[in-house]
Amino acid sequence: MPLLVGPDTPDSPSINGPCLFPAKPVTSPQVSPNIFINGDPVEFIHNAIPPDSVEGQPNNPLIPCIPPLTPALRQVVTSVNTSVFFNNLLPAVQGDATELTSVPGTKRVFVAPFQHPNVIIGGGVA
Repeated sequence: MPLLVGPDTPDSPSINGPCLFPAKPVTSPQVSPNIFINGDPVEFIHNAIPPDSVEGQPNNPLIPCIPPLTPALRQVVTSVNTSVFFNNLLPAVQGDATELTSVPGTKRVFVAPFQHPNVIIGGGVA
């Protein structure tokens, strides 16, 4: 059962040519005006967040990491959660990923920590 991706949940690192793109949480989480968990508004990452950037670092000191390789834009891709919506948006859950827009197919799966371990998305239990 997938857990909810939050503002502190990083994606996984990736390598593109001479650049290493480190794991990094997605910026600009959505704050729900009407969904609360433990009395606090839910902050969540969703598939419609504008792409944000991740800076590449050289993985070989002799080969620089230069534009257009860095910074790279990444977009949230929700493939695990396809049916549970928060305020008409698909929140990202465990197993979802970001993808570098400059390198299609570069999945950067979200890794722990996830938020609210007592909330399971799509668990079928009310």
